Amino acid sequence: MEETRPIYINKVINALAREAKSLTYIPNKHNLLDTYAITEEELDYLFEVEGEILDRFKGMEFNTADYPSSGGYDFKFTITNVTSTEEVKPIKDVIWEVDASVNLEGATVTLFTTGEEEKLWDAIDNPDIGWEIESEIKDVITDILRAESPLLKALGTYIIVEQNYYGLGST
Repeated sequence: MEETRPIYINKVINALAREAKSLTYIPNKHNLLDTYAITEEELDYLFEVEGEILDRFKGMEFNTADYPSSGGYDFKFTITNVTSTEEVKPIKDVIWEVDASVNLEGATVTLFTTGEEEKLWDAIDNPDIGWEIESEIKDVITDILRAESPLLKALGTYIIVEQNYYGLGST
């Protein structure tokens, strides 16, 4: 696909890749359109790039212990599927749904409120905090994907994580 990239959008991608690690915010596609004056075709190409990056993660196992930004979470997960949905409001955007299988075997979370370490499944199953733990797991997974490919952050890639759990009997 490299040879079909328009020269200008290639330069935009290279500039974004250089800036990606130092970004303190996640831009949206509107920012990119305004900043780089890209065409609709070039925007479509950026969506293709996002898809290619996310597809490379399929089947890979990630361990939160390898990422200091994971907070008090300690678990492993594998990306099992990536799908996309297009939206147009006021500009075209693509929402990427990433399916992640979270291994609960030996998985833990250190609760911010008490400082105590708890089995991740017990925290998820807790009716008072389970919803928050599940939401934070999604955030941790998204942050790890962006750490693995900072270009996702620079492109303002819209990622929704759907997780399922396994390894319960082994915890």
